[in-house]
Order: sequence, then structure tokens, then C-alpha cells
Amino acid sequence: MPVPRLTDAQRPGAYTLTMFRRISRRSLRAAALYLALVALAPLPTGAPAVAQEPVRPPYGVAVGWSGPDFTMLDLGGRPVTLAALRGGPVLVNFWATWCPPCVEELPLLDQAASELSGRITVVLLNVGEPHHVVAPFLDELGVVAPVVLRDAREDERPLAAGVVPSRSVAQAYQTFGLPTTLLLDAAGVIRARVSGPLDEPALRSLLASVGVRW
Repeated sequence: MPVPRLTDAQRPGAYTLTMFRRISRRSLRAAALYLALVALAPLPTGAPAVAQEPVRPPYGVAVGWSGPDFTMLDLGGRPVTLAALRGGPVLVNFWATWCPPCVEELPLLDQAASELSGRITVVLLNVGEPHHVVAPFLDELGVVAPVVLRDAREDERPLAAGVVPSRSVAQAYQTFGLPTTLLLDAAGVIRARVSGPLDEPALRSLLASVGVRW
């Protein structure tokens, strides 16, 4: 005669799956009730309100981040700091004389800088070339409106405190190809990044993204 098998409910001290499910449901209901009561509980009388600090973008090179600050020399040898140009949108163009696409867009950038003076600052940041190459090259092209930043001449060294070489800036902004253009808003936050040359429709669209109609 076969021995009858006991069910879980008949086995003394058995912890059945049904019992486990019942206990789990009760525990979850109790935990949910507790969290609801905590959330609804009023703050202690007289407790000071904690002000929420505004979220500031981290420094970096991605769109939505604050552009890293830097100081370079303009064509006249005067230090120019990026942060000092804030108050309006700033367009920073990394370029070089040996780069045909860079040279092709220079007259367009010069036109924008001239016609939008007071509404946007256009910065031409030359990468890695000496002053005696950059200055006559732009003069021959008739580019006069943008702020031009370049490396120091030998007679301007050692560099003034805070002034950095162009390649350090290019590396900080991860400009691994030329031309590269970044558009910063009035607070110094990067709103657009373009690798490659800009034509007029692209530049107009870029400027419109920060409220500058041209």
C-alpha cells in the first residue's frame, strides 16, 4: 500500500508558497502606507526652508555645457579673455591659413561680424600660426571686423599671466579638425557646434538659434 504524501499545508512547520505570497502582500501594503504618511507629514514648526541652488552647466565642450574660459592675444597684442566677451552671443571659429575650407568662409564671417556688430561677437581663433603669417593674410583678404586671436610673437614672450597658446585652447575644445565653429549664448553656454565650413544659410540658421536675425 503506497504511503500517502503530505501536502505543504499538512506538513508541520511548513512555510508554503501561498503563505509567502500572503505575507509579502501584507508587507508591501504596510511599506506603501508608511511612505505615504511620511510624505504627507508636515515639516516641524519653525524649520527653515532650504533654497534650491540653480543648476549650472558643467564646463566642457558639449552642447549645453559652459565653454572653458581662456585668454589669448589679439592682433594688437592685447590679452582677450572669452568671459569678458559675454553679455551677448559669441561665435568662436577655429581656423588656419593652410585650410581651404577655413579661408573660404572667412569673408562670410567677416560680413556677419560687420553687419551684426553690437548683437554678436565673432572671434577668429587661429590655430598654431605665427603673427607674421596671420596678420598679412587677413589684411589681404580684407577681413577686419571679427576679433582675431593668435599666438604670441617671440618678442611678446614670456607670455603674460593667464595667456595660453592656441593649441591648448584647441585641445581643450576638442577641435580635432578645422574649421570648427562654436556658438555660445550670453551666459557662455555652448548652444551649437559645427565641424566643417559654414555657408550663409547655415550661418543664418545658427545665429537664429540664439535669437539673432540676419
